Amino acid sequence: MMSCRQYTLSRFSSLLIALLSPLFIIAEEPGYRSLFDGKSLVGWEGAGQPAEKCWKVEEGTIVCTGEKGPWLRSTEQFGDFNLRLEYKLKAGGNSGVFIRVPTDGDHHGDGAGIEVQTLDDRAGKYRELKPYQFTGSLYAIAPATSHVGKDVGEWNSLEINCRGTKYHITHNGMLIVAADESAYPELAGRLTKGFLGLQNHSEEVWFRNIRIGPALDLPIAADWPQFRGSAGTGHAAAKNLPSTWDETTNVAWKAEIPGKGWSSPSLYQGRLYLTAAVPSEDDKPEQSLRSLCVDAADGKILWNVEIFRQEAEVPAIHSKNSHASPTPLVESGTIYIHFGHAGTASLDLTGKILWKDQSNTYKPVHGNGGSPILFDGLLIFSCDGAADPYVVALDAKTGKEAWRFARSSNSKNKFSFSTPTIIEVDGKQQLITPGSGVVNALNPKTGQEIWQVLYGDGYSVIPKPIVGHGLLFIATGYNTPNVMAIRLGGAMGDVTETNVAWSIKKATPHTPSLLLIGDELYMVSDKGIASCLDAKTGQENWNERIGGGYSASPLYADGKIYIQSEEGPALVLKPGKTFEKIAEAGFKERTLASYAVSENALFIRTESNLYRVQEAK
Repeated sequence: MMSCRQYTLSRFSSLLIALLSPLFIIAEEPGYRSLFDGKSLVGWEGAGQPAEKCWKVEEGTIVCTGEKGPWLRSTEQFGDFNLRLEYKLKAGGNSGVFIRVPTDGDHHGDGAGIEVQTLDDRAGKYRELKPYQFTGSLYAIAPATSHVGKDVGEWNSLEINCRGTKYHITHNGMLIVAADESAYPELAGRLTKGFLGLQNHSEEVWFRNIRIGPALDLPIAADWPQFRGSAGTGHAAAKNLPSTWDETTNVAWKAEIPGKGWSSPSLYQGRLYLTAAVPSEDDKPEQSLRSLCVDAADGKILWNVEIFRQEAEVPAIHSKNSHASPTPLVESGTIYIHFGHAGTASLDLTGKILWKDQSNTYKPVHGNGGSPILFDGLLIFSCDGAADPYVVALDAKTGKEAWRFARSSNSKNKFSFSTPTIIEVDGKQQLITPGSGVVNALNPKTGQEIWQVLYGDGYSVIPKPIVGHGLLFIATGYNTPNVMAIRLGGAMGDVTETNVAWSIKKATPHTPSLLLIGDELYMVSDKGIASCLDAKTGQENWNERIGGGYSASPLYADGKIYIQSEEGPALVLKPGKTFEKIAEAGFKERTLASYAVSENALFIRTESNLYRVQEAK
């Protein structure tokens, strides 16, 4: 059994795995306790009828037999919590997890609890599901942004985080719901303490590894705190986003940004954070590398702080790059700013510098690009320069080096610019870091290599990896990029010859990251060809020339795919196995940065300006 999980920030602790014959059981995690002992229904009861009428314990699982009878209710009530469990369905199966419900299990309307839906989304009888009926949705309230259920008969992981009226649902490792009452007012009337429950829909369903811990303080639905959002997947829990805009339509504000930078904006608690490189005013070869804070409500610059000054001759950069390209990362009131070879820094929300580090200097090629990520108190990024590439982890509180991994491959060109990704495989975290000629999976706590896949002389690798369906999806860079799907199960050592599920060359991206929505993998090449593939097989569903050049990574939000061109125009598509254009939009300004997203607005950075785009009232 293999489960794989894409983490949001540094928010989850390790899962310890124990193989206890004949059962596969997740050992206790720090701060968590089991709600099911694997042997009995102690701690659970039938709601109004004996549980034994339709529930039993079998081989370490709680089984709903499919007979008519009660739902299974916890004997204890819970307020704020983080609930983790696994479930399995048969073909066409339907069930649900009740959270904070009253004694009678009511989960509709004010004074009620909530149902988190679980069902076989792909079954023919569910062809006409409403958006809020897919697995992981807060039923009849907030729809799941991605549909990532595994094949029937396989175990799925589900994580439910409740903190006041904030709800986060992570399904098979992907954050699919991030909702609060500002985006979904009906949440304000729901109970904030009540029973847990497993629904009896008169169909067989299996549950195991049910454990509960303290609620995690996760970003609200309106936050976009790092490159490609909270989960790093390019998915946003947003509603009522516009499909069209231009200089005079659906623009709430426009703010001029000093200097130049292609860092994407990050959004945290109503403020936008970005970086810029401002040339010296006296024609000296200097750059002031700066961090800016912008009020998301009105576009006013609240502070503008110099982090570093490049006083030596400024290294040459690519025409599509800037001296301020990595995206800021914000977590728990701390901002992390990265300028690649020029240095890294930590700031508080007022712009006060907490620490700076310039020990990771290296000779760059074409400038900087990859953004940092956080994991368990470590700030991790790649240092893939002209020679001796490596990955480094800094203590996020002090900036001191915690570990370093020397990357090795046969690629002649060593420079790359990818942003790492944290995933979980079989209950253990892995750091996925692509570089020139190789993608490495490391233990994120120590930097020790777990496995690698080689891909020849591929270099200048930029796209951030994504994961789903037990596969890792990467692009391999210049000169001719491939998109590869790598099986994660059992990967150990060099798995180049054994774990590559499929690989394609046609119309693949050098720069934009990939986008996974359900069973479909979407990509756009730098030269303007958009494609949709079957994520599991690599088989092409459609391929369409859309024109223009592309560097920004695509976005999935409000049921739509947004693709931003370098020249300024944008394209809005409907997800699906056939190409369907919804609208064209955009500004007449060069645009290489990816979007930031709030609950109802897009934030778009152009060469000189930052825009808030939303439906006009």
